[in-house]
Amino acid sequence: MTDDSSFKDSGDLADVFNDVSAHMLISGIIRNQLTNDRDVREEAFRGLDFSGCREILDIGCGFGFFSGGLAGKLDSDAVITGIDRHEKYRQSYKETAENAGIKNNFISEGISAISRFDESSCDLVICSYALYFFPEFIPDVARILKDDGLFIVITHSCPHMKELTFLVKGILASENIPHERLLPYELLINRFCDYNGTGLLSPWFSNIIRKEFRSEIVFSPSDFEKFAEYFRFKFPFFILCGKEDENKLTRLILNRVAQLLEETGSFNITKDDTIFICSKPMKNMTK
Repeated sequence: MTDDSSFKDSGDLADVFNDVSAHMLISGIIRNQLTNDRDVREEAFRGLDFSGCREILDIGCGFGFFSGGLAGKLDSDAVITGIDRHEKYRQSYKETAENAGIKNNFISEGISAISRFDESSCDLVICSYALYFFPEFIPDVARILKDDGLFIVITHSCPHMKELTFLVKGILASENIPHERLLPYELLINRFCDYNGTGLLSPWFSNIIRKEFRSEIVFSPSDFEKFAEYFRFKFPFFILCGKEDENKLTRLILNRVAQLLEETGSFNITKDDTIFICSKPMKNMTK
């Protein structure tokens, strides 16, 4: 596991998601280009009974991707609270929950708000593609869960986006641009991913089920503009630099991908995810 002390840009990377409409657009592109036509949320929830869940948290909720997957799975009196650092997500999150038929609240304070929740007050906590921003709050999740509560996490498997990462690093090297061995997104995801997730969760949960969800994002020549949108949004996850260098590098990378699409007919990016379903929180170890 990468030493967290070497990673200082999680706040900067989290700010990428401040653009709600762009985030929703890119999420749609990813889902449309995935080779696995199953819904990762359905895989995460498969075989679970949520009929007894009344108090639910979605941490790092964004516009409500994970919450929306609970449509039709909860009783009418269940209430879900989304927590996100960006106030701009309030409206879209509440719309997603309401469209799913779920009573809802939204807290824009960020993950620190979890410290105000009472011990054993929640039936279910969910988190998709966000726990690597705040793995230090895993003990708090265990604290606020009821003894029969569940913590369900979707995170990335490593190596993530290896084909795109290889291409970016190759261009950085060919242009003699100094960079760290690990790109910003690699440092971020390494804080909580497939290979260390169980180890980070096991001190706080005595039962952990792990599921693999394997897929690729595939772009054809006709999808080039979609790839360009995708990469421009993701750029800060690969390279932290000034605007002038960003424009130059984006142009170089897009040109290289366009060349690959012409030569091979597709550009495939590995996007494997891991699901953790955690139960039996260990209260006696929380601080």
